[in-house]
Amino acid sequence: MVGLSDFSEFLSTPDYGIVFLMLVISMGIGFYHGLKKRKVLRDEIEYLMAGKSMSVVPVSLSILASSVSGLCLIGFSTEMYLYGSAYLYGILNIILAIAFFNKFLLPVFHALEITSIYNYLEKRFNRRVRIFGSCTFVILATLYMPILLYMPSLAFNQVTGIDMKVTAAVLTIIVIFYTCIGGFRATVWTDVFQTVVMCSSVIIVIVKGYVDLVEKIGLSAIFQKSHQTNRYEFPTLYYNDVLLFRL
Repeated sequence: MVGLSDFSEFLSTPDYGIVFLMLVISMGIGFYHGLKKRKVLRDEIEYLMAGKSMSVVPVSLSILASSVSGLCLIGFSTEMYLYGSAYLYGILNIILAIAFFNKFLLPVFHALEITSIYNYLEKRFNRRVRIFGSCTFVILATLYMPILLYMPSLAFNQVTGIDMKVTAAVLTIIVIFYTCIGGFRATVWTDVFQTVVMCSSVIIVIVKGYVDLVEKIGLSAIFQKSHQTNRYEFPTLYYNDVLLFRL
C-alpha cells in the first residue's frame, strides 16, 4: 500500500508547472482588472460591488467557490468513503435553504439596496447591533480561516513535501494581492477560474476512477462491493435506539 509520504513520487515537472500556472493566472486576473479599472476602482461602489454590473453566472460561480472549499472536497469525500452515503442527504437542507432565501429574503435585501446583512441590522435596529454582528463574524472568520487554509496546505504538503506553513503563507499572500489590487470584480473572476478548474478536476477524477474500476472488476461488481460494505445508506430516524422511519 502506498503511504501518504510516497505521493510526492507521483508528481513531475508538468504537475508543478500546472500548480504554478494556476497561481500566476489568479494573480494575473487581479493585475488585469486593477490596471483596466484603475481609475474607477477609487469609487466605493466599483471596488466593493463591481459597479453592480456583474451578471448572474460569474457571481453564482464565485459564491460556489466560496462555499465549496478544500475542506469540503477533502472532508466530504473522506466522510462518505469511511461511513457511507448518508452525508449526501444534507444537500436537501441546502436546496431548501437556497429556495427559502431566494423567495423571501433576497427580494428584501435587493429592494433595500444594502451590501451586507450587517447593513440590514443597522437599518432594522441600530448601529450597536451592526457592530456586534460584524465583530462576531470577524471572530468566526478568524477561527475558521486557518482550518480552510490547513486542508489545502496539508494536501499540497503530502504531494510535494513543502512545509504547510510556507504553502499557507503563499496562498494567503496571493489571495490578499488579487483582492486588494482588483477589488470585487477581480475576486469574482478569479473564483470563476478556480471553480472551473476545481469542478473539471473532480469530474476527471471521478470518470477516470470509474473507467478504471469498470475495466478491472466490472460495473456490477462496483455496486455489489458498495452494498456489501454498507456504503449505501438511506435516510433513517431513530429515537432512543428505536427505528422510527426508514426510506
